[in-house]
Amino acid sequence: RNRGGIEEKGGLEGREEGRKARDRQPARMRQRDIGYASSSNEWSLLLDGMKIGNMQSVKKSLQGGRSDVNTREGRKTYNTFNVALLTEGAIVLAKTSSDPRFPARNALDGTSKTFWLTTGMFPQELLVTFPSVSALRTIRTVTSNVRVLCLESSEELRPKNFEQVFRTELLPQSGQQRQRHVEHLKGIHAHHLRFRLLSGWSHFAVVFSIEAEGNPVEHMVPLAC
Repeated sequence: RNRGGIEEKGGLEGREEGRKARDRQPARMRQRDIGYASSSNEWSLLLDGMKIGNMQSVKKSLQGGRSDVNTREGRKTYNTFNVALLTEGAIVLAKTSSDPRFPARNALDGTSKTFWLTTGMFPQELLVTFPSVSALRTIRTVTSNVRVLCLESSEELRPKNFEQVFRTELLPQSGQQRQRHVEHLKGIHAHHLRFRLLSGWSHFAVVFSIEAEGNPVEHMVPLAC
C-alpha cells in the first residue's frame, strides 16, 4: 500500500520500515499546527485556529446535553451556562499586561484561586473571545483594587465595532475581601467581550474570575462559515 507517499510492505518488516519513513517526514506533513503570527495576519490566523480547534466545543455546547425541549411551544431552547470558560472554548485574545506567573487566562479557568495581575498603570484591557456568538444574560466578576470597570461587546467575527454594555464604579474592599460584581443583561449578543479597567484603588489590580452566563446562538455560528 501507499500511504502519504510512503510505500508500505507487509508483515513486521514492512510496518517497521513504514514507521521509520514517516518519522523522517517533515513535521508539517505529520502534524497540522495553528500558531501565532507576528505579521498583520495574526488575528486571522488565531481566529482560523479557533475555527478548527474549537468547533467541537461549539457543537458540544449546542448539542451535547445542554438542550431542553419546550413541550408547550414545541421548540428547542438551550440552558444557560458560563460561556467564558477555557473548557468551553473561550480564549483571551488580547491583554494589556502579561506576567507568566499570573497569566490573563487565569480569569477564565473557573476558579477564584488563580488570577490575572495588571501592571502599575491604567487603563487595562482584557479581550475575551467565544467560539461562537452567544446570547448573554449575566456577567459576574471577582476583582480586587478595581475602581471603574467598563464592559464592551462586539458581534463581529473580528474584534471591532464594540459597543458599551455597562460602566460601573466598584467600592474599595477592606482587608482580604474581594469585589464581587453582578450585572444582568438583556438583549446582548456577543462574540467578543472587552473588559476595561479604567482606574483602580491601588497601583495594581487583580481579576480573579470572569463569568458570562448565556448560551450559543444556534443560527449564528460565524466560526463555522
